[in-house]
Amino acid sequence: MQAKRDSSDIVFRGTIIAFRESPARTDKALGVRYTGRIVVFHVTRVWKGEVGQTLDMPEALETTARTGFGPSLKTGEDLLIYASRIGPEYYTSICGFHKGAKGAKDLKKLGPGKDPTL
Repeated sequence: MQAKRDSSDIVFRGTIIAFRESPARTDKALGVRYTGRIVVFHVTRVWKGEVGQTLDMPEALETTARTGFGPSLKTGEDLLIYASRIGPEYYTSICGFHKGAKGAKDLKKLGPGKDPTL
């Protein structure tokens, strides 16, 4: 069963295992402001899309595109992520399309999911 946010390209559960540095910049055409960090996830379950065991997502802050995580991500956080492709990369929406996975009501609606691809 798919969750109500079926416009996302990928839906997965993952734990933040690291941050990598990346150039901080703003892409006005996409409406995305990059913080200068890449979030590295260890993916444990997948409900939509082809997602490997690790996934890198640029950490972006809210702009006109309303994408991003916000500035409070920490290593070890277990998150449920709904993300869409913008250009070559995936982004989550600042409007609640990512949340702590523990106790997330969406998990019941999503069902068992599948393992990430190798």
